[in-house]
Amino acid sequence: TITGGTLTVDGTGQGTLTLITDNAALGVSGTETLGVQFVNTNHALIVQFDGSATSSGSMDLQTLPSTLSGGYAFTLSGVDTSYNSVVAGGVFSISGTAMQNGLLDVDDAGVVTLGTPFTGTISAPDAFGRGTITGTGIALTIKYYIVGPEAIRIIDVDTADSFVGSAFGQGAGAFSDALLGSSVFGVESGYWGSSYAATGMFTTVPGSGTFQGVADNNEVGVVQSGATISGTYSIASNGYGSLTITSASLGDVSALGIYMTDPTLNLNDPNNTTSGLGGALVADLDTAINGTGVLTPQTDTSPASFAGNYAFGSQASFAGGEFDFVGQGSVTGGALSGTGLVSDPFTFFGASPANYSGVPFAGTATPDGTNAGRYTIPLAISAVSGSPVDFSVVIYQASGGQLFWLDEDGSDLFFGPLEQQGSLTGLSAARKAGAKSKLKRKQ
Repeated sequence: TITGGTLTVDGTGQGTLTLITDNAALGVSGTETLGVQFVNTNHALIVQFDGSATSSGSMDLQTLPSTLSGGYAFTLSGVDTSYNSVVAGGVFSISGTAMQNGLLDVDDAGVVTLGTPFTGTISAPDAFGRGTITGTGIALTIKYYIVGPEAIRIIDVDTADSFVGSAFGQGAGAFSDALLGSSVFGVESGYWGSSYAATGMFTTVPGSGTFQGVADNNEVGVVQSGATISGTYSIASNGYGSLTITSASLGDVSALGIYMTDPTLNLNDPNNTTSGLGGALVADLDTAINGTGVLTPQTDTSPASFAGNYAFGSQASFAGGEFDFVGQGSVTGGALSGTGLVSDPFTFFGASPANYSGVPFAGTATPDGTNAGRYTIPLAISAVSGSPVDFSVVIYQASGGQLFWLDEDGSDLFFGPLEQQGSLTGLSAARKAGAKSKLKRKQ
């Protein structure tokens, strides 16, 4: 239970959220501190910022519906009883208390099972939008938290294993190959998996169920930069699908599960109804690696649209552990200049564990002359004063409001979103958070 807390942010929407809980095992003696970067008043990127752990995700305003119903797509990632990396994805529908018409894909440390049917039972949500899912075969007990009618955060609460993820509504449904058009995708492993991240863009040919495009992949030591990709895909009427990269050009990334969502949704920012960019959730179902991510329609590749104020965040991996960051900056003529918060408990940037505030981020993005919508940017992150660390980064643009970036250094990687900032009007510089907080966290 959250018994209290404080949210403190500056004029750019950057700051910290301190949560006081009744569980001494959380955070530092029961107090958990998160670094936050608001994209708009209803949506923020977050990282753990108290040195007790690393985690990253988002926080979104909650709007409770009277009931949940209709079709949903979902992905989960976590570990099994032996701490092997596991990802899952699929589709299901809700009618009353029945979870039905489920199809499940699982990749448990390279053991892949596809299209397993499942059903289950879902309880009514309580006053916090929290409920229980049982009987699915995915896990013994799953708890869910409602963000809105078509956005649900889900977590396995069994003691032997651990999974966390999201489910998004599918709207009217009736999907087909034709509904998957030009897209940008991104997938990343959890820390317990074989560390990697990949992002890219492609154009589909629905009549033949084929696609072609360009992508980048960093498997920490093996990097494919600007690789030409092609292959086949298929989307069933319930939104359950697959995409196979047959060109063997993206390292170990070749088999993706695709789970289509409501085209009016923004998967990164589900409260953003003015920027409907719903595409699909993605699960990497390869035998050598696994991970989860999103697929976003590509609607604008113009460098002129990549301008203004952006919030950004990333989960990073290196040989010694993980560091995470959130931040905010402006882009003018491709030049990014901003500041952020860096969580570095495993000493990537310095000799001692530290949480860094006011960290400068700077670099200039150069458009790819062959592939519109792809950029390269040498990014300097100066967590330790006078000692900037340079990263070789690639950016893929779905639109002027939604981009993804990937660090392509051989010894480390990070991956995450760049989201154009909206209005921050009304976002208080200091706000109390009580036990009935309407903000929900996703890892």
